[in-house]
Amino acid sequence: MTAPQHPHLPAQQQRSTADIIATVVLLVLAAAAASASLWVSLFFAMATDPCGPDNCDTASITWAYVVSWGGVGVAAVIAIVGTAVAAARKRVMWVWPAGALVLIVVAIVAGVLLAGSVAPHH
Repeated sequence: MTAPQHPHLPAQQQRSTADIIATVVLLVLAAAAASASLWVSLFFAMATDPCGPDNCDTASITWAYVVSWGGVGVAAVIAIVGTAVAAARKRVMWVWPAGALVLIVVAIVAGVLLAGSVAPHH
């Protein structure tokens, strides 16, 4: 005999295989994108190569690192915590690593644009 179901609570939901596969694939893609964006950010300092002693605003380099590394850090928290909470609540999980992947791409693009703004444009 099974315990009676509370009338206001939904029946126990079974986790979708597609959700699990999509979550794992997106987590792997987000980790790869994070690694690649951190690697690319190592080249930001090269944006200062054409700079002389007073013709570049190098503060943009600092912001490029803050934006790109900060975006990866926030994306990691979103992916890990969001997925864990969604799993515990029996909700769809794949949206969290997907959101993290989008954030990583936006962060590295913004970082590249900031780093590129350092060099003097003639």
